[in-house]
Amino acid sequence: MAALPPFEKDIAAAHSHLLARSLPVILSGHTPGLACLAGNGPHIHHFALSCWVGINDFGEVNYHLCSDHGPAEDWQAHLSGEREA
Repeated sequence: MAALPPFEKDIAAAHSHLLARSLPVILSGHTPGLACLAGNGPHIHHFALSCWVGINDFGEVNYHLCSDHGPAEDWQAHLSGEREA
């Protein structure tokens, strides 16, 4: 299987890590290096709500995901396959 381009890796990660858990996410990709911001190559920011959104309401908040250490711990658990359902 061919390697994914960098942005495609980010999209795949957001899908498997956040969207698979029904958490809404917005991806903002940009290339600040083109705007004279040396050292900051093309990258993507993930903006995610910490709860799912239903047609008439919001789901339960994932307080761990929105804590100081939660996102990094949650991402490491996702990478190691120990992600919560």
